[in-house]
Amino acid sequence: MRATTHQRPLAERAREAVALLLAGLERAAARDVNRGRADWLSAAYEAGDGQLYAGLVTVILRVVFVRCAEERALLPTGLLALRSELTASHRSRRDRHDAYPRLLALFRALHRERGGALFDPAPYPFLEGRAPGEDVQQPARPPELEDEVVLSLLRLLITPPRAEELEVELLGSIYESLIDDRVVRDGAGYRIIQTGDARRRAGSHYTPQSLSRRIVTRALAPLLACLGETPTAAQLLELKICDPAMGSGAFLLEACRQLAARVVTAWRGAGDETRDAIASRRGDPDVYARQLVARRCLYGVDKDARAVELAKLSLWLETRARALPFRFVDHALRCGDSLVGLELDSLARFSWREGAEELPGLRRAIQATLARATELRDALRRPEGHASDQARALLDRTERVTARLRLIADLCVGAFFHGRTTSERERERTRRRRMVITWLAGDDTPAPELRRLAAECRARRAPFHWWLELPELAGAGPLAPRQQLRAMIGNPPFMGQSRLSGELGDGYRDWLFQLHPGSLGKSDLSPHFLRRAARLLGDSGALGFVTTNTIGEGDTRRSGLKALLERGWGIYAATRALRWPGDAVVVVSVVHLAKGTPLTKITTKLPPTLDGRPVPAINSRLRPRPERAEAVTLAANARLAFLGCWIGGQGFTLRPDEARALPSPLVKPYIGGAEINKSPTQAHKRYVIDFAQRDLEDAARHPALLERVRARVKPERDNQRRKAVRERWWQFGDVRPGLRDALAELGVCLVNSQVTKHLVFARQPTDRVFAHTLYVYPLPSYTAFAVLQSRAHEPWARLHASTMKTDLRYTATNCFDTFAFPRPDPRAVIPTVEAAGERFYGARARFMAARARGLTKTYNALKDPTCRAPAILELRRLSEAMDRAVLDAYGWRELEVPPLCPSTAAERAAVRAFEDEIIDRLYLLNEARTRSSELPPRADSVSR
Repeated sequence: MRATTHQRPLAERAREAVALLLAGLERAAARDVNRGRADWLSAAYEAGDGQLYAGLVTVILRVVFVRCAEERALLPTGLLALRSELTASHRSRRDRHDAYPRLLALFRALHRERGGALFDPAPYPFLEGRAPGEDVQQPARPPELEDEVVLSLLRLLITPPRAEELEVELLGSIYESLIDDRVVRDGAGYRIIQTGDARRRAGSHYTPQSLSRRIVTRALAPLLACLGETPTAAQLLELKICDPAMGSGAFLLEACRQLAARVVTAWRGAGDETRDAIASRRGDPDVYARQLVARRCLYGVDKDARAVELAKLSLWLETRARALPFRFVDHALRCGDSLVGLELDSLARFSWREGAEELPGLRRAIQATLARATELRDALRRPEGHASDQARALLDRTERVTARLRLIADLCVGAFFHGRTTSERERERTRRRRMVITWLAGDDTPAPELRRLAAECRARRAPFHWWLELPELAGAGPLAPRQQLRAMIGNPPFMGQSRLSGELGDGYRDWLFQLHPGSLGKSDLSPHFLRRAARLLGDSGALGFVTTNTIGEGDTRRSGLKALLERGWGIYAATRALRWPGDAVVVVSVVHLAKGTPLTKITTKLPPTLDGRPVPAINSRLRPRPERAEAVTLAANARLAFLGCWIGGQGFTLRPDEARALPSPLVKPYIGGAEINKSPTQAHKRYVIDFAQRDLEDAARHPALLERVRARVKPERDNQRRKAVRERWWQFGDVRPGLRDALAELGVCLVNSQVTKHLVFARQPTDRVFAHTLYVYPLPSYTAFAVLQSRAHEPWARLHASTMKTDLRYTATNCFDTFAFPRPDPRAVIPTVEAAGERFYGARARFMAARARGLTKTYNALKDPTCRAPAILELRRLSEAMDRAVLDAYGWRELEVPPLCPSTAAERAAVRAFEDEIIDRLYLLNEARTRSSELPPRADSVSR
């Protein structure tokens, strides 16, 4: 049975309302066209840039906002009254068109009286029946939208609200629910389709209040610790908190609530007279405190102009700012790209590079401009600056003061994005630099080309030059003598490196690399927001961000957390894996860092917390251990890990019957990762023609084999880009001579699949060709097997491996080459470990053969707490005994071996603690082995 209207989520009702509005406007446009009027709806559709759909969403957001304001008695009950009137009317609502003009009149009145972009009629003239470009100040005949449609909209959006629909965060969550859709037109007319990827491309998810509250509380803790047990209201109101990717303002709303509550507590602590005096002069102290915090303490930036507007409106609602315009925080919530913009020193040099020569006189101009702009913006903090006209005038004057420097900064940023290479960018920078010098030495008015270039950059990149836009927050330095910004909070967009280049362009990626030296190519966007926030905070501050759950891994870790810890930041709280509390199917990490006095104060007061548990320290891998030096390749592991052969053409492979028909020592068994993980005996099912490194003349001595390869491989190889692969078509794409040499004197080796659910190793005869999906190790002993299969190796491997979907992607350069075996030489045989490894391997092989299970299914059972089969219990016992022998070989006899398959919370905690300790000890051992080794680190790769 379908839920009643008020029982359905508001987001679902909003989507339905958009579709209803579109259908109604389509009918109204058709009537106008039949009367000879211009087709204003088609004009809006053909204008592109999603204008039609954006206008529809605007109407829905206007209604939802007014509804929220009316429920708080902040606006007259215009919509509620209209809904009641339409509901009570007995006249035909399908034939009447009175309600929509009244709705438009209400929206215009709000814009006239309160300002704000949401109610501005200019961006979407079709809503008033106008074509693009028409003067919105001239009288218009609104579309004849049926009263029935207006009533349906109001019924969908104005219902008895549930508790969650009273939250101010409602505006942002509704906007997020609608941004994935678009309007399309076909033969049947207009319809709305859900693209489903707009939010994914943006990498954003609206943060629920349950999460923002926890993050803001922890981010404020170091700052409050600096203020002592009883901070004054004046001290609290000096705190400056910013969200550099604020979206619709969820974190700023929460910061407003929490800081305002503390301000009121400070007033109360100062005595009843203070509170009563405020109440008599300003009204409700709680409301006044929120307004003060919103105006004085909160800052935000976002590329999405509509989201910025919704953040302003949400703060207006949250602060009950009935007497203030919608744009009362225009000075603090700004539109732009937080990651694209110039520092003041870079502006003085007109260059993104260190060491470039400064423009003559520009440093003095920057200092004078900042001083004047800061003076003007400081006036906004005084009570007389709160008045609407006064605030707007002060802000306009500030922007005029900084306009010249902003144009110069835009020109410099534009030069970077103008070119694709370093030399192209430098040539364009030099050209523009000459033009700027000429302009500054002459006329006050910039040349038309300079204005055009700057406007082009602003339109495409929306650069945000922090200290020109928010000069009162400027960090300490010769060009900016004070630092006011104290905390950065937020949920920046998630975007992997491949999507970063694809969505934003290679130029954007290159900009981030030059902005944050040491950043690595496979990192995602999250560490760049961490680095930018840390840079803006300077030598003292705190930050709390939602990040991707890979923030402590690989290039993302090295580009972000590791770089910050090297610069004096410390992690005082983190959650490694948090399932998103909303409807987004995503797992995130949350990190809180501080530097300077805030770090000292918070760590003195409380121990760091990881996943909610007190720990002695948190390192950049989000492990409860001190930061350790990067693991490096161990010389003793050289030439002991090889990728299998990439054959470079399926025409080399043979079925068993084909192999029997072509008897030759060059026809060899062929095995890959699938057989290793799935076959109960790790048996091969295929054969392969292997000419090894024979030249063509030698290969021709085997005519049947060569002709088959010529027919089935060469046509494919002729299209290969690699010259050697193309020309030596009868050989494998990668022959792996190093692997062949390493196995030449051995009868058995170790292998593991590159991509695997469980990290498992197997012994294999060496008389076969190993596919490139395998790593191969010339380690025939059970000692090597035991160590690599043990839980001394697995946590290390999982920490340094990457992932493919939900599987582990083992890379020998990271996981094996850096791994310290119990003895420096991985080939060493340790009798106790040898015996334990042989016992476990034999039992595992017998179990798989008897049950017809491959390694994957066997380890599924081994790690399933509900599986209590006697044979599985015995395998677990033998595996734990093997782990014990390996730990003893390291000399770590005091470490207890936790259960292989934990079934209780205590056992799972023991496993986590064990893995953390193992990883930390292996880092120390890697460092010790590196110092003591006389052999140089290996320079070649595992591909040999």
